[in-house]
Amino acid sequence: MSTEKHCRLKRPVRDRAGRTHFGETALILREVHNLGRLMYLVRFDDGNTTFVFPEEIELISEPDGDGRHGL
Repeated sequence: MSTEKHCRLKRPVRDRAGRTHFGETALILREVHNLGRLMYLVRFDDGNTTFVFPEEIELISEPDGDGRHGL
């Protein structure tokens, strides 16, 4: 069983390249605490990364057999 954590975006967010992502799943790379705020560094399937706040994501279970992520 993998220890990777995945999430689904609940609202539109922009990655570092300026692309908008919404409703997609992403791999959580790191949990960061900065100035008393919790953030996650996530990577999308296209390889781009960005920081998101907990209210912007929904944690989900392991990927399904078809590569999609289930609840």
